[in-house]
Order: sequence, then structure tokens, then C-alpha cells
Amino acid sequence: MDATPKDNSEANARISPREKKLGIAVSVSVFALNALVVLILILDRTVPSFHQLLMGILDWINSL
Repeated sequence: MDATPKDNSEANARISPREKKLGIAVSVSVFALNALVVLILILDRTVPSFHQLLMGILDWINSL
């Protein structure tokens, strides 16, 4: 068994620049969405008025 790292130049050549950009965009979008969810959860736990606002929005969505 050879433990040296393999050359990925062929694999990298098969991935187009458009696919690389799309992968980066998806990663950034997922990270931003996760950060937004964490921020909402933190605000919900720490700010009572935000909790009331959030519950009001959820009740409004539920009534649709």
C-alpha cells in the first residue's frame, strides 16, 4: 500500500468552473441559513418581546 497522496488533477479537471462556483454558493447559502436559525433561536430565548413577535407570526401562518 502506498500512503502518498494521490494526484487529483484529473478529477479537478472534470469539475467545471461553473460547478465549483455553484458548490461554493450552496455552501455559503447553507451556512447563512444555519446562522439565521441560530440567531432566531438565541433571540427567542433571550428577548421576551421577540418571542411574542415570533409566536404571533407563527400563529398568523398557522391560521392561513
